[in-house]
This record gives sequence, C-alpha cells and structure tokens, in this order.
Amino acid sequence: MVDLETRVAELTQRNEIVTLSALGGSNAIRESEGYLSPVFGIVAGAVATHWDDVDDAEPMIAFLAKGFQHNKDRLALRESIEAVHGLPKETYRSFVMALDARTRDPDEHPILKAEAMSGLMRFALCDQRWTATACAGLQAYEFGSDPLADPLVCRLTSVAYEHLAYEEALVLLESFVEHQSSRAQANLERGLVQISIALERATVEEISEELSVAASWLEASVRADPERRDSSIYCLLVRSLLSLTDKAAAAFPETVQQLREEAFVSELWDRPAPGMEWLFPPSYAPAAWVPMVDKLSHLAGRLSEPSWLDASVVLEELFQVYSINRAVRPGAPDIGEFIRPAIEAAFLRERGLMGHLDQWLSKGKFGGLSETDAKQLRYNLQPAINEEGPPEKL
Repeated sequence: MVDLETRVAELTQRNEIVTLSALGGSNAIRESEGYLSPVFGIVAGAVATHWDDVDDAEPMIAFLAKGFQHNKDRLALRESIEAVHGLPKETYRSFVMALDARTRDPDEHPILKAEAMSGLMRFALCDQRWTATACAGLQAYEFGSDPLADPLVCRLTSVAYEHLAYEEALVLLESFVEHQSSRAQANLERGLVQISIALERATVEEISEELSVAASWLEASVRADPERRDSSIYCLLVRSLLSLTDKAAAAFPETVQQLREEAFVSELWDRPAPGMEWLFPPSYAPAAWVPMVDKLSHLAGRLSEPSWLDASVVLEELFQVYSINRAVRPGAPDIGEFIRPAIEAAFLRERGLMGHLDQWLSKGKFGGLSETDAKQLRYNLQPAINEEGPPEKL
C-alpha cells in the first residue's frame, strides 16, 4: 500500500509537482488510506487536476467522499473541497451526502461541522439542487459552542440568503446575536443583508428607512467587538449614505478620516484564511469606498440648500458620486439604487439647483467627466419634471 504522506513529502522536497501519476496513479490512491491523512487536500487537488486521467471514476469518488466524511484535519478538509467543487456536477451527490452526514454527527467537532457546511454551500452555489441540503445544515447547527465555528456559520447563513434566496436566514441571524461567540458576526451579517433589502425598496424614503435599520445592526456589531474593522467600515459607509437624505447633515471629515485609517490597516493586515477567499471580499475592497465617502462628506447637507455659491465645484463632485456603481458584496444590489434617486429628488425639490445644473451643462466643461456622464442626471430628471412629481428609483 502506498504511503501518500511519504510520497507527497518526497515530491515536495524535490520541488516536483504532485500529480496523479507521481502519486502512483488512480489505483494506488484508491487503495490507500490517504483520505484520513493531513495531505488529503493535496491528493484531492492532484486527482481533480487530472480528472480526465482517472481510469475508474466511481471508486475515486468514493475515496474522496470518505475523506469528506472522516478526515479530521480542518485544512485538509477545506483544501479538498476547494479542489473538487469544480468537478462535473454528476460527481457531487456522494460528496454532498458525506458532508451532510458530518453536519448531523452529534460527536463531530463544531469547527469541522462548520467546514462541512461551507463545502455544502459551495456545492449548492454550483448546483442549486443541493440548496435544501446546505440550508438544512445551517438549521441543525447548535450555536454557542465554538468561537471559530460560530462566526463562520453566520457568514454561510448570510450567503444562503443572498445567493440561494433562503428567507429563513434572517431569523437565524437574528437568533445568533444572542450568543457571545457569534454576536459581532451575526450583527454584521444581518446589517449587510439589510443593506440589500433596503436597496430593493421602491422610493428614496423607504430605502433611507431600511438603511437606518442596517446602521443599527452594524452599530451593534461594533459594540459587540470594537476591534473589528469590517463592522466599523460598513457602519461608516451606511452613515455616509444616509447623509444624502438627512437635511441636518453636515460635513463629517472625522468619518472620512476614520474610514481611511480603518481601510488602510485592513488592506495591510486583513486576509481571509487560505481556501476561504470565496467567502470574503479582497483586502483592498474597503479602501475603494474611501473616495466615495470623501465626496459624500462634501455633499452632506448641500442637497437641502436652495442654491450654491460654488455651484460648479459642488456639481462636479455630485456627478462623480452620481455615477458610482458598487455593491457592498458581489451579487448584492448596487448602492447607486439609493444615491441616484436621492440626488434626483434634491434637484426636483430645490428648483434653484436645477438652474445651476442647466447653466453648468451649457458651459460644456465637465472636469474629469465624459459629456455623457455629465448629462445623465439631467436626462433622468426629465420624465419626473414632465410629471411634476418626485422620482422614485428612475
């Protein structure tokens, strides 16, 4: 019987690639107990990379499934799932059944249960036939037992809502905030889900109300763990968005500076664990919000004024914000769904601003904007002007 650990160590020491043939071929792998080994993830990667060279798929699928159900090494389990989730969908059933059994095992360690749930979620995202199985694992999980597993399951619950339309995820997240080990993460996830809910509303007022609810969840996350940069960053972002509809809003340079500092440190130090990159935004993502919030800080309160002395400066900044297309997470609604109608409503409410806009456009000097971008706001406003009513989400 081939000792796969020894074989992998030898190949690594010689700086050779671990391939299916280098491990002795399909038969050698299937007849080994490598599914229990810490190198199981490496072996699974070699198998998946050379899947077309596997001479008998069913026994190999059974070998991999045994690893998914019985391997006790967290990283090996994660690496193996990462390796095989790109295989043909017809291979998934055995993998899903093995991981599902693991999530239901009362004697299994919580962190390994969470890793199994993560695997189920990945298979469900590739093939939604497994959605019910993945979501059932979330329902079965018992919170309050592990400080590493609980936050991961919170994140997976949010993914289930955002990408698998799992409505029960909201109730689950709200129950997770009762546990100290998951409170910060559950509040963060519930707040981010609330942003998506807000951006699907029809009117500026409705979106603003729902964003205020999101801010409350995010503030609770910050209180639960003041050291979490992600909670702080998103909380600052939502506050800056709400400034567009807050008539009493003033410039908030301290918010911009705080966001800049948090984003800088996050980009330097915050990295998802290996194999978990699919669950989290890249480390540079928070820094991308800084220019937008900086511009919003200059616009705060200005949209409720009837006129501007420095109209050209305000309008150029306003158009740069107006043209933003970004989401807090991949697949979530664009925040422009709130920004654009909020700005449009201000121009319809304050007719003096409309005069500034027409004068500015007539000069044809748009700074760093293209002519098309500069005229888009005026074009979007025209239907509402003709109807003499405030816009919803144009």
